Amino acid sequence: MHSFLHTTPENWAETAAQTIADLLFSSLNKNGFATLVVPGGRSAKAILPRLAKIDLDWEKVTVTLTDERWVPAHHSDSNERLVYESFIKTTNAHFIGMKTKSETPEIAISENHPVLAIPRPFDVVFVGMGDDGHIASLFPKERIKTGDLQTAQRPDHPRISMTPTCLLNSRHIVLPILGQAKQSAFKRAQVPGPTLEFPVRHILHQDQVPVTIIIG
Repeated sequence: MHSFLHTTPENWAETAAQTIADLLFSSLNKNGFATLVVPGGRSAKAILPRLAKIDLDWEKVTVTLTDERWVPAHHSDSNERLVYESFIKTTNAHFIGMKTKSETPEIAISENHPVLAIPRPFDVVFVGMGDDGHIASLFPKERIKTGDLQTAQRPDHPRISMTPTCLLNSRHIVLPILGQAKQSAFKRAQVPGPTLEFPVRHILHQDQVPVTIIIG
């Protein structure tokens, strides 16, 4: 179910962007629309501008986030801002953010969060992984909650995140890995063990959804 693409660091972002685009193209041809879930962080910052340059019917693609810091959309730490500036304003894809007008992410989850109205399974989930093996805002040693969304309390800002259940309600996952630190964490996570140690294991050790892993 899992496939590997090995590339040079120079070609890594381009390869990831083309992989995502090919999957979206297939969904657009089949269904007339597509859904894409993206992270924030360094991987998104490198890959999304390249994805935006690929010729697709972007207006038929709905985009949302794997996770978000509970800050205004104009804040420098906002994933929504990163995605808008690097991708949405170029493509005019339909964007549904995770930050709502609710005072806290806990309140937002208790209400009818707009992300939950997006049809599932998602067509493509682009997952970023940190040097510690975290994905979305699912961090080592933090318990996973039931449902589709959960919160995370971090030193910088409170966060809202898709759960593994939500991320895996998808047709395909793309996991780009760049650099020695991430490759080292990835190799350790490939060994079966507690997901509390490496949350990326939720994706690696399952046979529900195919995963394309792009290593640069």
